[in-house]
Amino acid sequence: MATRVRFKVHPEAAKSFNEKAEVLVTRLSPYILQNQTVRSFRPDGFVSAQLSEKDILGEIETGLVDQRGNEVAKFFQDGKRALGLCGPNFQILADTVRRLQGLPGLRERVSYKCLLDIAFQWLKMRYRGSMTVPLVEAVLGECEKRVREIEIWIPVFRLFMETEIQIGGVVFKTIDKEMLDRLEETLKAALGGKIAKMQDVFSRERKDLQGVAAATVKLLAEPIRASEIAEEEADKAVSLLRFLHPASSSPYLRCYCTLLGKQALRSSTHLIVEDGKILSKSQKIQPRGSSAWIIDKAEITELKAIGLDALSKMLEDANRSEFEDDLLGSIILYSKNALVEDPSDKLVYVFAALESILLKDRNEPIQKNLGERMAFLVGQSAEARMEIVENVSRTYALRSSFVHHGESPDDMATLEAFMKFACLCLVALIDQSRTFRTKSQLIEALETRKMR
Repeated sequence: MATRVRFKVHPEAAKSFNEKAEVLVTRLSPYILQNQTVRSFRPDGFVSAQLSEKDILGEIETGLVDQRGNEVAKFFQDGKRALGLCGPNFQILADTVRRLQGLPGLRERVSYKCLLDIAFQWLKMRYRGSMTVPLVEAVLGECEKRVREIEIWIPVFRLFMETEIQIGGVVFKTIDKEMLDRLEETLKAALGGKIAKMQDVFSRERKDLQGVAAATVKLLAEPIRASEIAEEEADKAVSLLRFLHPASSSPYLRCYCTLLGKQALRSSTHLIVEDGKILSKSQKIQPRGSSAWIIDKAEITELKAIGLDALSKMLEDANRSEFEDDLLGSIILYSKNALVEDPSDKLVYVFAALESILLKDRNEPIQKNLGERMAFLVGQSAEARMEIVENVSRTYALRSSFVHHGESPDDMATLEAFMKFACLCLVALIDQSRTFRTKSQLIEALETRKMR
């Protein structure tokens, strides 16, 4: 039986929201095209399709976005004119929707975009006289209809797993051939006579998806919010998995384990041109090492033993400590170094991650404290600790040369040793995650250890 969610708003809050909405109905105004600069140059880009009136289904709604992609106006068709809200009046609507989304229960279940669209539909219907229900009652009623149990699968680029694994609330499952067969049959039935045109699309889909692992999340939410939360959770889980990839502790390797579409696979395209004619075209994909990560049962068992199980429990624990929260953030940040190729970029991520968990604040001297605390975390002897302190000092100099002077690291042996020490530090902290409640307790314990 489907779970039904009920949303409630305090009567006084509902009254305030409703009053603002009624005022906005009176402020709906025609869209006036502002004077725009006519460019003298029009790129001769390829037009792959053209839409006519028969391709438009339903009523046209338009909007405006700013340079950051944020919506700043919405309009609906009223006869031959576009009517809606822009500028300060749209901002009132946006602020009202954000406040409404912040009410208990709504943020976890309903997205800002969904609420904004529903509220704007209410304004349109109220203006036309076809809506008699107040804003809050109408919006919450529509939200309750849209919220449902939903399972989101987000493919991970070229990640292949022999068995399912769980990291926090995310379960990694394989997208198998049968799933894609059923999808293809459904699409073919819907397309009818246009099947031939879509065959290349089907083939590309299979190449990207068949056999690939997907991060799956089950949620009770409307589809847009479900996708937002699923992507956040999937990204965390993939980052924790990537932390255990060899590229996380090597300046020479790169890992491509990230949500499909974010892999930034390097490629180059070359055109051979003679007398203005293209004679040939070549395209090369240039991955550094294998772009696939194939994890069999034996490796899954090994990954769980060296920290994946502990990270999974930490991520899933709703009552995790402040220290565990900080540690997860540090590891997720650290894992980004595996996605980049340039050693300079790797250095930036690794130092940022270590500083976030091993320094009290931004005012504390970095080089000395970071080196000594790393040394007392993983160094098993005085000689080993001295080696770590010296290595951190040399690596910090490489980092400073890059950050302040743009000089790429040239001492790869030093960098390689540093990344192994850094990874060992974070693994040690995973083992001790239950020992400390806060980062301050960890730092105090390390400082005490130095004085013995």
